[in-house]
Amino acid sequence: MNADARRQRTVLIADDSVLLRCVLQAMLESAGYRVAQVANGLQAVEEARLSMPDAVLLDLDMPVMDGQEACRVLKSDPQTAHLRIVMISARIFEGMLDYAHPSAIADAYLSKPLRRSTLLNCLDALLGATCRHDLPA
Repeated sequence: MNADARRQRTVLIADDSVLLRCVLQAMLESAGYRVAQVANGLQAVEEARLSMPDAVLLDLDMPVMDGQEACRVLKSDPQTAHLRIVMISARIFEGMLDYAHPSAIADAYLSKPLRRSTLLNCLDALLGATCRHDLPA
């Protein structure tokens, strides 16, 4: 996906680390994505319902509401079920899909530290042909 196509896409970052949110925002904006950020899972759910981003990056371990619970809430809500969710954590491991609650299955799992190329490839693949902007009106 090129930068022009990415400009049509918004990514919501939910992580309790201000530094990581800023680093991820810089990575994504330099590639053309529009970005919003929040500090916990509850804020992610609220912001996603308000702004309807194309993708949500959810840290697994956050205060107030963790990423797995936020994912479960977003995927079980008909209004937000279509959102592409990428779970990010230093604790991502090979059996993550077995660990995750069935109603909280994210679309992708990435391990921290995140590499720019890996993050962009993941988002580009998830948003390429399935983004709501590509669907007929």
